[in-house]
Amino acid sequence: MTYTFTFKMNGGTLGGSTADKTTSGAYGSNSSIPVNPVRTYYTFTGWSPTVPSTYTGNNTYTAQWTINSY
Repeated sequence: MTYTFTFKMNGGTLGGSTADKTTSGAYGSNSSIPVNPVRTYYTFTGWSPTVPSTYTGNNTYTAQWTINSY
């Protein structure tokens, strides 16, 4: 069975797109995590919840941001 991880950009972009990114794989196979998204005036701090190293089911992860101070 194939499972899908959905990555929500939460205001950021990945490859110039704000669209959700999805990856998929068989249960127990190594998960594929997209490169870090970017967002003007913010620093990407990770995905919430933490992405597991293997596909364990259909899950959604949201980009987390910290505002930069100048």
